[in-house]
Amino acid sequence: MSKHTTISLCAADVEHHRNGFRDWVNLEMDLGGPDPQVSLIVRMIKDSTWDLAERAWRAACWVSIYTVACGEMLWKELPSTVSDKEIRAAVDKVWPLLTIRMERRAIMSAPRLTRFLSSFRDWINDELFELDRADYEAIWNSAREHIHFSGRYSTIKVLEVLRRLEVVSAALPDLRPDGAWSPRLTLSFLRPDKDAVLNGGNSAETLAEVLDIFEDMRTEMNPFIGRPQPLDPFTFEVSLCNYRQSLKTKYPGRGHDSELACYKKTEPYWKYSGHTSAFLITRYMMWDRRCLGELHGWNAVRKEVGETIAQHGYYWSDLVYDYTRTTDLAHPVRWD
Repeated sequence: MSKHTTISLCAADVEHHRNGFRDWVNLEMDLGGPDPQVSLIVRMIKDSTWDLAERAWRAACWVSIYTVACGEMLWKELPSTVSDKEIRAAVDKVWPLLTIRMERRAIMSAPRLTRFLSSFRDWINDELFELDRADYEAIWNSAREHIHFSGRYSTIKVLEVLRRLEVVSAALPDLRPDGAWSPRLTLSFLRPDKDAVLNGGNSAETLAEVLDIFEDMRTEMNPFIGRPQPLDPFTFEVSLCNYRQSLKTKYPGRGHDSELACYKKTEPYWKYSGHTSAFLITRYMMWDRRCLGELHGWNAVRKEVGETIAQHGYYWSDLVYDYTRTTDLAHPVRWD
């Protein structure tokens, strides 16, 4: 934890961050967040007759790189029964078209991606269905032990996808605080009186206190945020990480733009492989069309939109403002 600067805030700063966190969560959740990739990949996999093992495999293809269209491209090439050699051949084939998010930098080479996928295949076939799939700790410990190059955050992500796909029934019960520097840092914005603990070490006593702070803040912030349903631990943790990033360049709905950019890179595969991607049509079915760049003339992350909070003091949202009619982001044009 020592590489991350601790924060000491005055009372006004605390109020600022609590209000900012509330606004961020509401805008992001209105746009399908805080992790629209998870919802999108679940919909693409669940709209099928695949059995539980095949669903789990397709979840693995996605979480290997964290990009939806690239995950879809991998599972088009790779049924769950393939050998290590066949996995490596498929990875080599699509490698130039893959976009891998920085969160998955652990597999930033074809051999590492191959090893991740091979170990995940073996975990599905040899371990997963022997576990009590209502026991999060058992599933967590097994996944961390057997899946190569899968850290804390990617394990949380894939287990959430498996839960939504009904492969497992256990839900994330807490923060998983060991190594959770990003949500712990954001919690210190909301609770600067606990800065030393939240940005401290990983002793058993410290981790226990971090868990208590996490749950206390989730309980306290839920009515303040005012969503129809309380934020569960997964949603609260992802929101904490995303809010910290929003203070720089992350804007509500950015995930839609970044996923579209990743899809555009894979277009040669769909053109020449004989396969059809479900990515675009699933987006059309799930999300408000005002936030779909392919319908409005953008195909990538809009960096200037990410700067509105720092430069103009507001969060951009495509459900609130019309990008195609806005010429000055200091004075955004609202939808009619």
